[in-house]
Amino acid sequence: GQAECLLALVGAYVEVGKVEPARQVCEAARQLASGACEVLRTAEADMELAGVLQACGDDEGALDLLIQARDTYAQTASLGGTKIFLNPSRLSECIARLGDAYGRCGQGGRALDCFRQAEKICLAAEDLQGLAKHQCGMARFYFRGDKGAKLSREELEVAAGKLGESLEACKKQGNRRGVAECLLVQGVMYHMEDNRQEGDAKLKLAHDLYKELACRKGMAEALHLLGAMGGGSPQGILHYEQAVQISKQGGDMASQARSLMDLARLQARLKNRPAATKCWEEALTIKKLYGDREATKLCLTELCTLHEQVDDFGITVELAHELKEAAVATRDAEREAVAWSMIARGEAGSGNLGQAEEALVNCIARCQDLEGSEMSDLLMADSHDKLGQLLRVQERHEEADRETAEAQRIKRQAGLNVVSEKDLNNQRPKRKV
Repeated sequence: GQAECLLALVGAYVEVGKVEPARQVCEAARQLASGACEVLRTAEADMELAGVLQACGDDEGALDLLIQARDTYAQTASLGGTKIFLNPSRLSECIARLGDAYGRCGQGGRALDCFRQAEKICLAAEDLQGLAKHQCGMARFYFRGDKGAKLSREELEVAAGKLGESLEACKKQGNRRGVAECLLVQGVMYHMEDNRQEGDAKLKLAHDLYKELACRKGMAEALHLLGAMGGGSPQGILHYEQAVQISKQGGDMASQARSLMDLARLQARLKNRPAATKCWEEALTIKKLYGDREATKLCLTELCTLHEQVDDFGITVELAHELKEAAVATRDAEREAVAWSMIARGEAGSGNLGQAEEALVNCIARCQDLEGSEMSDLLMADSHDKLGQLLRVQERHEEADRETAEAQRIKRQAGLNVVSEKDLNNQRPKRKV
């Protein structure tokens, strides 16, 4: 009883960004369940904690917990000489969640295996509502990503078939929320088939149905997808902004940050730099609150780029130092090298040539630790070139010549086009085919 009540609080804590209290509640509930020998309740706690970790960007940690929960739910009891699962409904739900987690980690084959297992368990247990839900989840997995991702004809037929079965089942069961979920996936499906008109119609139907159900989370998801599938049009800005506002009204900070980040990308693509900067700043605040370190580094990188584009070098350097510290904390040498490169450009733009030189030397050192990666080759060659330019400005010509020669050597060795310093200012070197 007490463990169940604690677990009911987790989702509310996560939505408003109170990650640490959510984590503590999960752990307390698990301890209570273990002490009372409530095996299935411990699995429930593991599933909830997995959701907390996913909100923090820790997909690998969530995967481990879901595997642990699945193994617990997979325990059987003997009834009339037949082995049965203790709770087949929760087992199928856990396996479907595991499939989603595998998909987030880029393990598509395992993800599909999980969805198929969940489907089989529901069929065996005659759990028609669970079956419809997992069929929709499988279709959503197939239609994941942007509309540019193309499915094979066989994959398209399988996904469309599962989605059709799910939609019909939800209608028969009177499950309006399930119908709305299917409409969302249908909207994405039509967009992936380049049928924008039908895709938008399905997404708007889903939005309206969620509105009737007073489900802000669903409304925001429909609007977010309308923005994502809009092909980078100004109309997409309106949809993203509405998604942000509805998520904010509902206290769903995780969804709010997601829409803010995609809105920021679209604003930047449309050259609306002040608006893009504001979105990245708001997203950064939320991601820091959640402790999502990977997303935090992404936000800082984008903000550095935007401030540098308008010659706001002081803020560029400040943000780049914060990025460097975040990279060091996560042992992300590549991102640290990028941060040093940004610090160098910001210091050079401010006229601080000594600090810029030091930053370039640090960038080169980090790139040497990453030797062999394309990013490190590009960045190291660029850093040697930039260092040569700095030294030449200070009339240290002999040192400058060495740096320029080293840049050319790295490009030739890595199979990069060798370009002049003037050309380097206008284009990044590209690998020879």
